[in-house]
Amino acid sequence: DAVAASSADTFATPLGEVAVDMDGRRAVLSCPGVVVDDHAHAKEHSLEAHLLFIQEVLGEVAVLPLVVGRVPATAVADVLDAVWGGPKTLVVASTDLSHYHDHATATVLDRGTAEAIVACRPEQVGLDRACGAFAVRGLLEAEALGAGQSDSPQGFVAMWFDESLEDAWTNGFDPAIRAAGFRP
Repeated sequence: DAVAASSADTFATPLGEVAVDMDGRRAVLSCPGVVVDDHAHAKEHSLEAHLLFIQEVLGEVAVLPLVVGRVPATAVADVLDAVWGGPKTLVVASTDLSHYHDHATATVLDRGTAEAIVACRPEQVGLDRACGAFAVRGLLEAEALGAGQSDSPQGFVAMWFDESLEDAWTNGFDPAIRAAGFRP
């Protein structure tokens, strides 16, 4: 498997086009195990929601969408290090957590995964617990290794465990803003 970059120069959303970071794409393509693979991107759905949020919160910025396959966490950390630009760089590693379990089982599994992420224990983010495990493991490895050397990324995790977002709206919190760690 590999880390897949897209050949697209822009991504279209209802809010307009989002430019791809061409310099970033060239940089990651110089890393071992990184390829251009539009087929991998065609099946990935998380970008649809993330791009809208990025446009709304950050405005006009360039993005570098990567789909992470079954690669070692250190390979993902190397890719992140290649494009780390300091505090102006935002890395989003997206994943669903457990699938197809009853509520009680899913709660236990997801809590364990959340604890592993917060504690920066990539080896405890299991494939049976997070479909984006390889991306998350790589981000955690980058944090542990201090990607960007002295200008290391700041750890951050955004999670939402409520059964319904309706309560958040009722209580005056925009769930997208709250999930990102901002107070309204």
